[in-house]
Amino acid sequence: MKLLFNSIIYAMLVAFTVTMLFLRLTTGSFEEAGARVDRWTGNAAGDLKVVAAEAADQASVVAKDIADGPDGTGS
Repeated sequence: MKLLFNSIIYAMLVAFTVTMLFLRLTTGSFEEAGARVDRWTGNAAGDLKVVAAEAADQASVVAKDIADGPDGTGS
């Protein structure tokens, strides 16, 4: 179990390092690379908020359908 945990941590560290180095090479500085990552994470947070709201709406629809029963007349 400890090996799995360590492997996950190392994989995340390598992915972060490779991403930052790639962005450093393409943008010219770590400051711009960090700003780019901030924009990505900000966009991801906004997208996640939209997806969560849509999932909640659909869950509400499903709950109402279940409450109505198979013929829609309710219990």
